[in-house]
Amino acid sequence: MTRRWFSQMACVTIAFAALCVSGVATATSIVARTVPELTALSSLVVEASIGEQRSWIESDGPIYTETALTVHRYLKGQGPVQLSVTQRGGVVGDVRDVIPGDMTLQPGTRVVIFLQEKDGRRWSTLLGWSVFEVLGEGPASAVRRNADHLGLYRPSADGYRPVNPEQLSGPQTMADLVRAVTGVNP
Repeated sequence: MTRRWFSQMACVTIAFAALCVSGVATATSIVARTVPELTALSSLVVEASIGEQRSWIESDGPIYTETALTVHRYLKGQGPVQLSVTQRGGVVGDVRDVIPGDMTLQPGTRVVIFLQEKDGRRWSTLLGWSVFEVLGEGPASAVRRNADHLGLYRPSADGYRPVNPEQLSGPQTMADLVRAVTGVNP
């Protein structure tokens, strides 16, 4: 046996071991858009309360969840007081389908959500990065965005570079968020 054969077998063994111990993907990589960029990509931006949710399995296999929204105001676009947003993933019986980094919408929560309309449905513009939870009432209430399970990147001179959510400045209050979306002081 030659040294080259041993070297090749070592590479194959290492690759096989890496496959055996690799885990399930737990993050989704996205370009971390600013609020004005996210607004430009969205057909609707609404302040709403999260209502009931309904999940189902499509005939081709994936699970989808539709969540009812009661709209308090439109920051971009217009429409009815009652909307729904669809997202891939959910739970039907004992079958669970999770998209890492997608929105987590909890009934009763107040949010500002960025949406795109496609095929007669409304979808988040950029997964979980599209939702700000509103903590409190009024323009001074705090807002926060959940970046769990998102790999965030920003453009740089040589392509894209990873960024930590804490490195990104963003709106801290509802007034800041409304101003970033509409360009007008609330």
